[in-house]
Amino acid sequence: MQETYIIYADMIFFINFLLDLAILWATAKFGHLPTTRIRLAFGALIGSFYAVFMIHPRASILYLISVKILFSLFIIAVTFPKLTLRKYFQATAYFYLISFTMAGAVLGCSSIFSKSNFVFQDISVTCQGLFFALIIAAIIGGCGIKYLKKNWRKNRFQVPVQVLIGQSSVIVEALIDTGNDLRDPLTQKPVMIVEYQAVKKILPEEFCRQFERYSTTDITRIVEHLTDTSWAKRIRVIPFNTIGKHHGMLLGFKPDLVIVFGGRKAPTKDVVVCLYHHTLSSGGTYRAVMNPEVLETAA
Repeated sequence: MQETYIIYADMIFFINFLLDLAILWATAKFGHLPTTRIRLAFGALIGSFYAVFMIHPRASILYLISVKILFSLFIIAVTFPKLTLRKYFQATAYFYLISFTMAGAVLGCSSIFSKSNFVFQDISVTCQGLFFALIIAAIIGGCGIKYLKKNWRKNRFQVPVQVLIGQSSVIVEALIDTGNDLRDPLTQKPVMIVEYQAVKKILPEEFCRQFERYSTTDITRIVEHLTDTSWAKRIRVIPFNTIGKHHGMLLGFKPDLVIVFGGRKAPTKDVVVCLYHHTLSSGGTYRAVMNPEVLETAA
């Protein structure tokens, strides 16, 4: 007598949606990739429909490795549409790394709760296995990322950085500081703190005049005096807290371009440069302190 199998398409859809959403979320967190909740959900939705279509008897083409790879690349492109080619390949690598890790978690946990031996072909996926896979995704996308990044850049290092405004530019030595997580509260762009004297020559005279007058007393006065100038749209005010100083404010500006020379020439526009009126290094070995995420935004 021929065996009959009942396949619940709705369960396949729901389970795959949940797992795909977890994988894409962890990929975004792991690679610090820009996306939205809607795009994450849409990417997971595409993956879920693909899984449901695979159960159709005439959909054997969907089992081809080449088709699976192309479909996964499509999902990544939909979820993370604003990536450079290099970032896109990085996202793909993260996606597969996390997918294989979660697949191993599902099989491993399911084998523990299985009543049969440890031959994987006799093991059915259990709810415990799926739940364990989601936990793994949360660890990779959350707590584990901070640990990995700190160990990846365990030793602080310095790189030359070029700041460009119009036709003028200046190169400063910058310290990559894992403790610097300053961001522009409006745009969420990472911040690089630079000594004022190091970039003074590329700043407008009026800006320099107001900065030297009010930088140690009230930086809001600088903003007021520059409201009617062409630099008004560049100015940023960044709040910060340090030991002994709460609710501090740094005056920053949006440069035309920042180029990081860390083994390769990596330009980025997604950074805010904040000015510091004292020296940052007692020995003068560096004149800027950079949020590590500036490197992530540099293409």
